Amino acid sequence: MKIIDSPDKGRLRGRAILLSASVPALERAEIYKRIEAAEAIEEAVVSLARAVFSEGGTLVFGGHPTISPLVALVAREYLAPLMAERSIGHDEGEARGPQVEIYQSRAYEGRIAEATQRLKQHSGVTVHWVDSVGDEVADPDVRDRPQAPESMRLMRLEMVKRHDLAGMVCIGGMEGVEEEARLFHEHQRTLPVFALESTGGAAGELALHVGNQRWLRVPERGVRETVEKFWREGREHDARETVSDREQDFAFPYAYVAQKIVAEIINPYAHGERPGRVE
Repeated sequence: MKIIDSPDKGRLRGRAILLSASVPALERAEIYKRIEAAEAIEEAVVSLARAVFSEGGTLVFGGHPTISPLVALVAREYLAPLMAERSIGHDEGEARGPQVEIYQSRAYEGRIAEATQRLKQHSGVTVHWVDSVGDEVADPDVRDRPQAPESMRLMRLEMVKRHDLAGMVCIGGMEGVEEEARLFHEHQRTLPVFALESTGGAAGELALHVGNQRWLRVPERGVRETVEKFWREGREHDARETVSDREQDFAFPYAYVAQKIVAEIINPYAHGERPGRVE
């Protein structure tokens, strides 16, 4: 498998990637129960955050309680060495912490994730509050249906209309991810949407309908075949292993997929795209 070269960091500086993700609730429709393990979604989110931050990009997302803690974890990885350098008086130069922009509806005011509260304390993190519609208020105890739908749609519209967006990545998720993908394409028609099929949920459903829609990409498909072939060939040399051992050992390279996505956003024409619209 070819490793994506990244000789010059900071190539996403001034540009943002929209992350639309969540771990599907068990109470939701059967359509969103495509994978059993949330670890795949978590690893994909962490890998994307690292890939975006390593290139100086901004990660934009709605502050979902299953996603904010993961982004906070990665942000700390980048903040710790920066704080250490500053404490001993090293020149910062152009170094900066991770750039994160979180959108929250006031329908959820007072109920945002603790990790989002912690992220707000860092200089590179901005929380955008969007007014709720009418008297909508989200109820955190309700899990079998979307909450405050009109307020969430307004928040999503504010998020997808940003002028610095360079692409969107869908990971897992439910109705909100599908709606964000539709709205993103309506308002950012020249930009790609990447759906990580293996993370299931709404992202898996989007990947099933990729067809001839050039704006929708499934970056794992070529990678998956390569990885599966590698594991099959490796296991042929050890007949003593059980099936359960093979399944447990299999690991999908989300770090590579995230780098592949970022590389394509940085230079789309190097990956076979032509100038112009991607409708």
